[in-house]
Amino acid sequence: MTAQGQVAEPETRPFAALQLETVSLPGRSLGLQSGDILVRIDGVCFDGRISTLKARQAAVGSSACLLGFWRDGTSWQVASDTVFLGRWRRVALPDGIGEAPLEVTGKRNWDIWVEPGGAYDALPSRGDVLAWLVPFNLVRLRLWSALALWLSLLVVSVMLGFWLGLAVQVVVWIYFWRVTPVLVRQDWMARGFRLWRVIAAPSENALHAEVSKSFPQMRFIHGRAPR
Repeated sequence: MTAQGQVAEPETRPFAALQLETVSLPGRSLGLQSGDILVRIDGVCFDGRISTLKARQAAVGSSACLLGFWRDGTSWQVASDTVFLGRWRRVALPDGIGEAPLEVTGKRNWDIWVEPGGAYDALPSRGDVLAWLVPFNLVRLRLWSALALWLSLLVVSVMLGFWLGLAVQVVVWIYFWRVTPVLVRQDWMARGFRLWRVIAAPSENALHAEVSKSFPQMRFIHGRAPR
C-alpha cells in the first residue's frame, strides 16, 4: 500500500529476452541448446522482440552480431551472422543479468570441445594467422596424418621443378589453411570429444580467462592455460 492507501504498481524491468524453444542447424553449430536465452545484442540488453533482433542483423548486413546468451546461471557471447538459430519465444530477462553494456570490440568465435573426462580444448572457429604456417600449425595441433600428407606433397612439388612446384605449394598451403579447423574437429570427434559451446573472445588468453572465471570446474586439457 502507498501512503495514500493506493496499491503500488509492481516494478517492471525495461528489458526482456528471447528463449530458444528449438535449435536449427546454424544454432547447433554454435553450440546452442533449446532453453538458451538471448539476453544481449552486441553487448546491450534489448526489448526481447524478434523484430529488434532481425533489425539489428539487417543493419550490420553480412557482418556478425555479437549475441549474449544465458544458460544455467552463466552467460557468454557468440558471434553469429544469422538470427535463424531456431524458434524463439519472448521471455522475461533472467534475474542476475546486469543491464550495463558489455565490451564487444575485436571478439571472434572459439570452439570449446570437451573430452569424456571433462577437460576442454579450444580452437578458433575459423582459421587464424598461425594456420598459414602449415607445418608449424599441424605440429601445434598434433595432426600427424595431415602433416605426413603435407610432407608428401612437398616432395612431389620439389620433383616438379621450381615454378610448377611453387604453384602446387601455394594451392596446398591455401587448402590446409581452409580445412585445418575441419581436420581438428574430425580428429577430436574420433577421440570422443563433443562440442560444448562456442564463445566469442578477443584472444586465446582472454578465452581461457573467461572459461576459468565463469566455469571454474573446467580444466584445460594441456595443463595450465596460457597467460
